[in-house]
Amino acid sequence: MQKRSVLLKITALGFLSAMLLLCLSACGGAARNPSVPSSSAPQTEAAADTVKLCQDFLRSKDPSSIETILNRDAPEISALKELPDSYCKINASPGRAPYTKVSFFTTADGLLGPIEFYIDDTGTLIGQAWRE
Repeated sequence: MQKRSVLLKITALGFLSAMLLLCLSACGGAARNPSVPSSSAPQTEAAADTVKLCQDFLRSKDPSSIETILNRDAPEISALKELPDSYCKINASPGRAPYTKVSFFTTADGLLGPIEFYIDDTGTLIGQAWRE
């Protein structure tokens, strides 16, 4: 009787593990937002500086999140004409448009969404998108 109970527990654990892996792989596949155009051009020196600015901020404020980033060295970079209505302000007085959005996709995107930063025309990090 005890062997059967152990066997049932192992079977249930295996099933739950398989479901978790299936869910995680599905979330990882949906992490990229197809409606946001990605930058496929090679990074310029200015883009590399922008990425480094965001990486340095993350290292100083939330070092554990660096390990969850899937596109750490090549985040998605896009131009914005205006900032979103709501975001976490890092710099109280943002510069002018055009703004740059830097998106880092993480292993937790399915739950929280990507880590996104906003940079103004002067290259100043002005904010971060809220994560759920």
